Amino acid sequence: MMRCYLFTKFYDLLLSGMEKKSLAGLRKDLLSKVKGEVLEIGSGTGVNLNYYSNKVDRLVLLEPDNHMRKLLLNKLSQNELKEYMVIEYGAEKIKCPDDFFDCAVSTLTLCSVNNPEKVLTEVCRVLKPGGKLFFIEHVVDPDNMKIYKRQKFYKSIWKFAFCNCHIDRNTEKTILDAGLKFIEFKKVYIKGGPSVVSPVIVGIAEKFV
Repeated sequence: MMRCYLFTKFYDLLLSGMEKKSLAGLRKDLLSKVKGEVLEIGSGTGVNLNYYSNKVDRLVLLEPDNHMRKLLLNKLSQNELKEYMVIEYGAEKIKCPDDFFDCAVSTLTLCSVNNPEKVLTEVCRVLKPGGKLFFIEHVVDPDNMKIYKRQKFYKSIWKFAFCNCHIDRNTEKTILDAGLKFIEFKKVYIKGGPSVVSPVIVGIAEKFV
């Protein structure tokens, strides 16, 4: 589909303003805490790669989109990560055993998957007891009526233009419903992009032991 091909082609450029003003700092602070056996869902073009530390023993990256995956593999070839695996499917059905990963990472991913509830149930399944989900996700914002009305007004055209990206998802609730509990959580408004994607939740959720 040409529309999604172009979206992928210019993905990094589209995010560049938000990365410089907000997202890069959020990624750096959050992902420096990731360690052990790590699963990243919706790895996209590999924006997170430079933020992982040497505490990561192995990184498994899920990316179902062919165009995104090509850019991801190119970035991996230029990265110092030694132990990694790229898998060509999404996170609705993760082909890994139960209780396998120490950490999972989801950044700007749960907005565009078809079934976020199923994805998070799978993430919870493959995390070890006490394993952690590290997340940065833009969300619906009923606390700010100006933004909320824009999200509701533009949601259909946004989903079409940006390849299934939903700007009206209550991801905070979906994470909790999957069987995870927040150990770090904050809501921030990122700069450098459209207001409809400025409300973002950032944090760490732990699998119940």
